[in-house]
This record gives sequence, structure tokens and C-alpha cells, in this order.
Amino acid sequence: MCNTSDLVRIFQQVSRESLEHRRVWWAVVGEDAGLPKLLQGLIREGVQMALLVADAAGRYKFYVAEVSPLLGMRMKLLDHPPVLCATPGCSLPPSVGTTHPKAVPALYNSSQMDQNLDELSYRKPDELYRNPDEVYRNFSNRLLVIAALPTITFFNYTADADGKLVPEGGVDVQIVATLAKMLNFRYVISEPTERVWGGPQKDGNITGLVGHVAKRKAHFSMCKITITAERAAVVDFTTAYFTEGYAIVTAAPTIVGQSMSILRPFTYPVWGLLIAAVGMMGPITFTITKVGHSIITNVGQSTHSASPASKNTTDNPPHYGRPAKLGVASSPSPSNGAKKQGFKSPVKPLGLRKEEAPTRGARSREWLPLGTLPEFCFNAFRSVVNQGNLIHVGLDSVKVLFVFWYIFCLIVIYLYSGSLTAGYAVPTYSATIDSLEQVVAAGRRGQMVPLMNFQNSLDTLFKSSPPGSLYRAIADLYVPGVTYAFPVETGARYEALKRGGYTSFNSYGDARALTLQAGRRYFHIGRELFYFQSYGTVLPSGAPYKGVFDDALLRIVEAGLPNRFLEERLQQILGVKLYLQERSAAAGGGGLETSSISLRHTQGAFFVLLGGCGVGFLSLVGEIFLNRRAMRQ
Repeated sequence: MCNTSDLVRIFQQVSRESLEHRRVWWAVVGEDAGLPKLLQGLIREGVQMALLVADAAGRYKFYVAEVSPLLGMRMKLLDHPPVLCATPGCSLPPSVGTTHPKAVPALYNSSQMDQNLDELSYRKPDELYRNPDEVYRNFSNRLLVIAALPTITFFNYTADADGKLVPEGGVDVQIVATLAKMLNFRYVISEPTERVWGGPQKDGNITGLVGHVAKRKAHFSMCKITITAERAAVVDFTTAYFTEGYAIVTAAPTIVGQSMSILRPFTYPVWGLLIAAVGMMGPITFTITKVGHSIITNVGQSTHSASPASKNTTDNPPHYGRPAKLGVASSPSPSNGAKKQGFKSPVKPLGLRKEEAPTRGARSREWLPLGTLPEFCFNAFRSVVNQGNLIHVGLDSVKVLFVFWYIFCLIVIYLYSGSLTAGYAVPTYSATIDSLEQVVAAGRRGQMVPLMNFQNSLDTLFKSSPPGSLYRAIADLYVPGVTYAFPVETGARYEALKRGGYTSFNSYGDARALTLQAGRRYFHIGRELFYFQSYGTVLPSGAPYKGVFDDALLRIVEAGLPNRFLEERLQQILGVKLYLQERSAAAGGGGLETSSISLRHTQGAFFVLLGGCGVGFLSLVGEIFLNRRAMRQ
């Protein structure tokens, strides 16, 4: 029991610090007859109070704090209150009521209360301290205020001719309608002046939807508000009723020009390695062939000089030269008589038996080289472009080398031709942005600026992340005057996205709806989702109806209604036809249509041909010039 001035200070502090709680009961005793009216103006919804007031005649009246659907918070006088005992086991006769001063001896006598404080126990009759879950299970058609902002998929509303905000549709709109039926209340929409989701700020202010509820300007807010620790410190959240991730939305990739399509099947490093392999194959095969030929020739000479019969054959040695195929020795054509007699050419490929090798005299007079280095390089190139090979050798080592070279060329040819055909038949698009790492890389190159909603949970996450983290790298890409200049609710952001150079972060449901509404072909939704968040209903701190909201939302979630409401909202926005197309594309049923190969695709090949003709003509001019110069000399 306190004097009136102390009670005023106590409950002013309760309101200022938001100390109301549905599990805290207050028992107040006073002698001031105006105390009920005074407390009625001080306390807020959430204070569980029983008040005993003594009048001038020494009679006691019982009051309880309750919310009236019409009058709001009030102290209700109980006509037939139960007896409140001050000591354990007290038993007063039924006739003892508000007129009997002995009903509250210990409460009325402050000195006795101080002496017996440790022994006092109070019985909480149901009529004095009712369970809030029972009280708020039926709001008795009470009018509640909901704080909201327009979102296309969750809580969309419009203003009527009188300026009243009228709900139009969305996941949260349908959930609120379901709650209203379950708990028997009506509602009106209130929009905060900041038009942000908001939360506690460094200066101590609480902004946006969260601040609207924290300051008790609204009874609750259900507008896809993400549950965060910072917000939960100033308001109460119900159990989560929906979870989804954020998507990265950028402009749709553009069709890449086909002038360089012949180079596109391979990356530049692959082209470099391929050119190096072709350039090295000629010298390698040429070197192995020459070295192998020298070894075989030297061995043959030593064997031939050691044999007596070889002396009789030096006058007419076998002639090795260069026939139609490179790498094979050539010999003079036999006479007609020799042909008739079954002349057999002594020409053999490299790799002959040692006794068949030519003598030194024969090599010095008749031997022609097996091919020049440029010829070996040119034939290596012929293999790569699938034009066959004119090199014919007998060395087993060179044959093994060519086997693997042919396999390599076969793989390269089919990889190139398959990729080139696919690139010609299906349009080739520029690279897409599918992850936060790609957003950061493009932003650092000056090619991408993030667009954000001011003070929403994602904006707070980016700016509060530690330096060096991926999220903080996104915040470092913010451009003053641009990042917050295109609110997603007005549709201006998606018009900016069409122009390219921007990226928007939206919840996946909003990304689907907004891109399809603005024209799905103009946008690309990244494959990776990030920062999965749970949405909850925001209630004032200590709201006594949190328990019934939790129970009702749990039943709604268990029935699978939020996901059903989202699909219904998308169908409502897009129409049945577009909705089914979007579902088909999301499931992988929609692919790119192939097109016939046109001049736009093959222009690169014609450029190569024209370039080759030009180079050939310049080579011809050079050869004529060199030949004339040689003839003059």
C-alpha cells in the first residue's frame, strides 16, 4: 500500500520502461477515492491489477483493470468481489464483503504489513486475476489498429475516397483475416510516417513499423517483419509463421554478338594452350624423325661395311628419296622392261632392318630429306582441323606419338564442333549474377550498384556486419543518393533494373511477383538464395494477448495456410496463365527455343575467310617481289 503520489510515480515508470507483462499481477491498496480514475489514465494494456480502495465510511471496494471494447483501458468495479485473505488459511464468512474492514486487516494496516511481509500470501481468485489467455480468446468484436506498409505479396492495400486504407490482398492480409475470425476482432490499418520497417537506432529512437508498435500507436503489426534480436529487445514477437530467403534480382542478360562466335567454344587460356600444342608438335615430330633416321643410318653403315658382300653392292645402292608421301625415301622410276619383269622398288619406310640401311655413298649422292620443319608443322595443323596427315614414317616412336596426337585432335575437334553448334542453335547470353560474390566483383569493377530499402532487416545486416565480411562488402558498394532512391513499393526500382547496372535484394516471393508483373523477360533472379529469415507478428512489449496470438498462428502454420496464401496471391497478381507459366519455368519446364543458323551466327566464319584471303594475297605479293629480286640477282 502506497500513498497516491508514490503510486503515480510507480506506474509512470512502468509505462516509461514498458514493464507490463501478462504474468505479473499488481495488488494495490489505497484510501483515495479518486485513485481508480487516476490509475485508469496511467496504466496501459498489459497491466494485471487488482485495486482495493477504502471510502470515507470505512468500506472497501474492489476494482480490476480490464480493456473495454468501447471504452478502452479502465478500472472496473466488482459488484460482488471475492474475499482477499491476507494470511494463509484465512476463512471469512460469506457475508464479509466490501463493507467489512476486517476483510483486509493486514493490507490496510501498513505497520502490520511491514511486520508480516514474509508471511503474507495472497490468493488470486479467478475473478480478480483472470488468465489473459482466457480473457483474450475472444476480443468481443474489439477494433484493433494494425501497423503496415504496402508489399505486393504480403500486405497490399489502397486508399479509398475518404483516405481510409483498405486491404487489397496478400499473405499477411489473409492471415490477419483468419485471426480476426478466430479471435473475434476488427481492424484498421495505420501507416507509420517513416515508411520503413525500422527498429531501435543508435540514438535510442525506435523507427518504422517496429517503433509504431513499441510506442503503442498500434496493437500489432503483421507485414513480413523479420524477427531479429535488436527488434526483440523493444517489442515482443509471436512465433514465426513464414520463412523465406532473399533473392538477387538484376537485369536480364543480353544476347552476345556472334561476330566472335567461332572463338567462343574455348576460353582464351584453352586457345593459348591449343596453339602452343600445335606449334610444338611439328618440331617434336621433326626432331624425333631426324634423330631416329640418323641412328638407323649409322647402324646400317657399320653393318654394311663389315660384310664382304657389301663391296659388290656399292656401285648400285638402293636409292632413298622423297615420294608422294612425306617421310618416305624416293627412287627413280623403273624402266618399262623392269616393270614387265616384276621390278620391285627398293624404297622402304624408316624403320628398315639394319642390313637394308643405305650406305654412306648412297646417302651422300641420292638421299633427300624426309621433310622440312614447316612441312611437319603444317601437317600438325592439318590434323587439328580434321584434314588428314601427309606424314608417313616407319619409326615406332613417331607412330606412338602420332597415335596420341590423333586422339588429342579428335577430342578437340568434337568438343569445338559440338559447342559451336550449340552456340549457333541456341542464343548465347551475357554472364548472369547468381551470388553475392558476383555482386561484389561486379560492384568493384564499377558495373553494379545495390538498391536497398532503408532500415529494413537486410540493410541493417549489411551495415552492421564486421569489416572484411561478404555482407559488409555489399554495404561498401552503396552509392549515396542512389542506393535508397528507388523504393520497391513504388515500382521505380524495377524500372531502374531494366536499364542495367543495378541489383536489387528482395524476398523470393516479392522477386517472383514483381518481376512477372513488370515483365519477366527483363529480369534475372539469381539461383542462390541467402539470409533466410523468419517473419513474426510484432506486439507491444508485455502484450497480454501474445499467448492467444501464438496459439492461433501455430494452428495456421500447421494447416499449411501461409504457403497456400502466397500461391493464391501470385495467381491473383499474375492471372492464371502467367502464374502457370512461371511455375513451369521455376520447375525447369521452360527452356530456350532453338533458332535456325543465320548470317548473324556465321558472320565470324566469313570474317575469317575474308581475312585469310587478305593474308594470302599479301603473301602472293611478297613471293612475287622476292622471286623478281632473286631473278635480277
